[in-house]
Amino acid sequence: MIYKVSILIPVYNRLEITKIGLESIYSALNEYNKTGRGSVNFEIVVIDDGSTDGTSDWIAQNYPNIHIKEGDGNLWWSGSINKGAKFSIDVLKSDYLLLWNDDTICDINYFIVLNKILQNDKLNNSIIV
Repeated sequence: MIYKVSILIPVYNRLEITKIGLESIYSALNEYNKTGRGSVNFEIVVIDDGSTDGTSDWIAQNYPNIHIKEGDGNLWWSGSINKGAKFSIDVLKSDYLLLWNDDTICDINYFIVLNKILQNDKLNNSIIV
C-alpha cells in the first residue's frame, strides 16, 4: 500500500535555523528516494505564523514543492500544528501526520526506517510514536 505522510513544521522568525532543518529533511528524503523501494509519499507543510524575516518567501523560492500555510502570529506551536493537520487531512488526504520542529536534524536513514515501520501490516491506522 502507498501511504501519504505530511511533515508539519511550524516556523516563526528563525529563517537561518529553518534553512538547516529543511536541508536535513531533504538530505534524508533524497536518500530515501535513492532506494527506489519507497511506498510512502512525503509532503512537507510549513506553517509560518507571521514571520517577518522573509521565511515564507525564502521557502517558496528555494523549495517550491513545500506547502506553506500562513498564520497571523497568534497560532503558536499547537495552533500551527492544528492548521497544518487540517490542511493535510482535508486537502492532501494524508494517512499520517509527522510533527516536526524547524530545528530538527534527522538521521540520513530516517525516512527509510519510517517506510519499513509503515509497511508493518499490524499497524492498522495506529499512532506511531
